Amino acid sequence: TALAPDEPAWNLTMIGAPVVWAEFGARGAGIIVGESDSGVEWTHEELVDGYLGRDGDHDYHWFDPWYGTGKPVDLGGHGTHTLGSVLGNRVGVAPDADWIGCANLTRNVGNPALYLTCMQFMLAPFPLDGDPFADGDPARGAHVLNNSWGCPPEYEGCDAESLRSAVAALEMAGVFVVASAG
Repeated sequence: TALAPDEPAWNLTMIGAPVVWAEFGARGAGIIVGESDSGVEWTHEELVDGYLGRDGDHDYHWFDPWYGTGKPVDLGGHGTHTLGSVLGNRVGVAPDADWIGCANLTRNVGNPALYLTCMQFMLAPFPLDGDPFADGDPARGAHVLNNSWGCPPEYEGCDAESLRSAVAALEMAGVFVVASAG
């Protein structure tokens, strides 16, 4: 029941976001953020206007390798939370950025194959029923990939190096990869 904030929250002030917005005019405009996480509640008021599929056309903007959902969903809420921190209208660091999404951590557990599938989508998004190899379009890809994964061997079958070559390939293609250590 609380009212939405009408000034930047303490965390944004602590990292200097309002200063950057004011002095450099840098609020994320022209940047596409790729959110790979538990999914995204695309209709959330903090996020909907930044979603590139907000007109209801989710082709090239959403991919769910777990369940094949035709529009962004977030079963765990974590992806919605992290994307809000990145570009939420009132709570994000880059509120003018746009976003696309991929559900690689549904139920907050993933695996190397699904992480890699979402990385491929972020590099060259494709239509919902499309072929990633034939229909992938790098011109629609993310400039920044935001992801939360730890890839632990005991739960997800990963090792510390399993995603390194994919991250290096994304970086060589100009994608800035941000991953929190889970």
